[in-house]
Amino acid sequence: MRTLACAVLLAFGGGVAAAQAKSPAHTQTLFPEYYPIGGLGITEAPYSARQTTVRIQTAENGQKFSTSEVSLWWRDAEGRTRQERLMKMPSGQEYRSIDVTDPNTRIRMTWSTPPAGVAIGTRSVTIWPLLAKPKIGPPRWRARTTGSWPNGYSEVILEQQQVNGIDALGLRITGVMTLGTDQNGHDLKGSSLLEVWVSPALGIVMREISDNPRFGRSLSELSDVVGGDPDPALFSPPAGYQVRDMRQNDGAGPN
Repeated sequence: MRTLACAVLLAFGGGVAAAQAKSPAHTQTLFPEYYPIGGLGITEAPYSARQTTVRIQTAENGQKFSTSEVSLWWRDAEGRTRQERLMKMPSGQEYRSIDVTDPNTRIRMTWSTPPAGVAIGTRSVTIWPLLAKPKIGPPRWRARTTGSWPNGYSEVILEQQQVNGIDALGLRITGVMTLGTDQNGHDLKGSSLLEVWVSPALGIVMREISDNPRFGRSLSELSDVVGGDPDPALFSPPAGYQVRDMRQNDGAGPN
C-alpha cells in the first residue's frame, strides 16, 4: 500500500482516548506508531489480506484516466511479510510478482511466476539486503501532539468504525496547496485530502484515501482480512528456482 509518512492515527482504548490540552490549538493524544507497508516487523499479529488500489487522474482537458491493481498480503508472527502483485502481460495473461521481506535476517527476496505455459528464461530468486534495520515487536503506541500543522492544513480525528469487518481508527488531513501562479502572478491553489484508517490490533492500514490536484485521487483498501499464521513455505524461495544473492561483504561475496 502506498502509505504516506504523514499518516497518523488516533488510539482508542475502550472509547476515545483522553486528550491532554496543551493550548487551545494543540492537544496531545496517544497514536499508533507508524509502520511500513504491510506492517513489516510487527510480531504476534499474523494475518492475510487482499489489497485493491484504484487511482484516478484528470488531464488538462478534463478527461479522466483510471488504473487499478491488486495485491495479496501475508504476515507471520515473526513479522515477515509476503506481497504478491497480480500483473498482466500485454497479451492479457496473468502472472505474479512476489516480494518477501524478513526483518530478522534483514533480507528481501523477489521473484515472479510466469503465466502457465510461458517460459521466461531461468527462473530465479534475488536476495537483497535491507539497509535500514526495521523495528521488530508487537504494535506500539506513542504520544503525538495534534493540531501542529502548518498554515492552511488541519486534521480531524474520526470516530472508530469498521473497515471490511475490522475495527479501525481514522484521521483526516485537509489543506490547500499552492500549485503555481497564473499569468497575472496570482497564486493558483487546490485542495488536498488524506484520510487513513488503521487496525490497532494488527498495525496495518485498512484504508487510505488520497486526493490532491497534483497526483489525482487514489483509494487503497484491504479486504478478506484473516488472522492466524500463514503457511511457513510462503516465506521461502520456491523449489526449482536459482538463487542470486546480491548481498556483499566488503566486496568478498555474499554474507
